Amino acid sequence: MNVRYRYIAALVVAIGLLFLCGCTTTPGAFPRDYGSRVAEKVWLTLDAVDTMQTVQIARNPSCFREADPFAARLYGSEHPDASRVVLTNVVLALVHSSVSRWFDDGYARAEAREDGNPGPWAVGRIAWHAVSIVGTGAAVANNFSRGIGPTSARCP
Repeated sequence: MNVRYRYIAALVVAIGLLFLCGCTTTPGAFPRDYGSRVAEKVWLTLDAVDTMQTVQIARNPSCFREADPFAARLYGSEHPDASRVVLTNVVLALVHSSVSRWFDDGYARAEAREDGNPGPWAVGRIAWHAVSIVGTGAAVANNFSRGIGPTSARCP
């Protein structure tokens, strides 16, 4: 496949994942708070790249395997099927956005109380986004270090 078409295909997959998860098309599914929306968009972008990289793993089973044991269990194998990877990651994106929204709703309720102290909701929301972004970013970086890009993979 021509390199130009690979990048177009990668862009279509990334945009498709964002629309399929409902985060850009359904206002009620996306976090309300500006900071959470930015963090969610960063995570969704990393998740889209990770999904495309994992599809490359699926397309090259003789060269690569899913190194994360948790992800391998979710995908059903160390050598997952590409369609299962995409479907699983779309579902995970929906769940992630729902949890982010839950944290935002809890934060807003706590902030509206008389004392105005969101306390644990603020800490939980920050921890949720930080762990999500760092964890997914580490997976993306690890895949790049192994020669796996979003549109191609180099066998070692």
